[in-house]
Amino acid sequence: MLDLDIETIDVFSGHGWQSIILLNHRVTDKEILKKFTGLMLAKGFRVDSAIVDASRVLRMPYSFNCKALDKKSKYYDSINPKIIATTDHFWTERRYHVADVFGKLNNLPDVVEQTTPLTEIDLETIPTAPISNAERKAEKNKAKKEIEIAEITQIDVDHLKAVYSMLDFKRLPLAIQKILAGSQAGLRNKVMFFIIPFLRNKLGLDIQTIRTTMILWGERCSPILDADEIRKEVGRIYGLGFKGGHGVYTQELFQAYGYLDFDQYKIKDEIKITNSFFEGFRSAPRCICQDFSLNEISGRTW
Repeated sequence: MLDLDIETIDVFSGHGWQSIILLNHRVTDKEILKKFTGLMLAKGFRVDSAIVDASRVLRMPYSFNCKALDKKSKYYDSINPKIIATTDHFWTERRYHVADVFGKLNNLPDVVEQTTPLTEIDLETIPTAPISNAERKAEKNKAKKEIEIAEITQIDVDHLKAVYSMLDFKRLPLAIQKILAGSQAGLRNKVMFFIIPFLRNKLGLDIQTIRTTMILWGERCSPILDADEIRKEVGRIYGLGFKGGHGVYTQELFQAYGYLDFDQYKIKDEIKITNSFFEGFRSAPRCICQDFSLNEISGRTW
């Protein structure tokens, strides 16, 4: 790759290597990794042929590869498990246009016949973009939404403590306090699917106390929710028997009520992280990630 004047960030993942090419733009072609891997294989690079979609994730440097603790992994060792530190061995901040990367690779002779020759990919039509108009519009809508919920997020804790006397209100996470201050139209159903399991599984409340809590919440919603409708919804959602500490904390809830401590997400040996965490990477470097090991990525919960 260096002979082609392509510098990569090289990461030892514990059982193999991953090399990352930083880009100076966003690629919107969802097939780009499949095309990239196919081209690498055709040029004789011994890369993982399974890397064909964007759900394949790089191994973070300075984390730990713990596959030896996973009974489903071929690296599992119940007697002497080997926990391997993930480290970077080469770093670069050079960035490239995706067409330049494909073009440089295509100048190499084929070792394996290409199933999709690069001439059929047409480098000039690979869709790339800075922040799109749609994203700018989404940002404006987000700002507008934040203004609309300003009255909700500025809560009177002492007053709400008296209202929700059945709860230890002040000890609740701030996001939960904001939710109980009331919700606007468009968020109320998402709130119920999140907080009813939270009240049941995390706080251990019985169904009657949950009904009372949710009716008080409904009185603070905009517009107000009918008490009989809330009783029906509590019974229905409660009866679904959600496991874990709570329901899904969606991106919309995150934008409206803010960060919720990850401790709230721990369920036995899993950590469930909402999509909002990954949305934070919008300002991080865009890259093409190529995994140089076989069966490297497995056992992830999304």
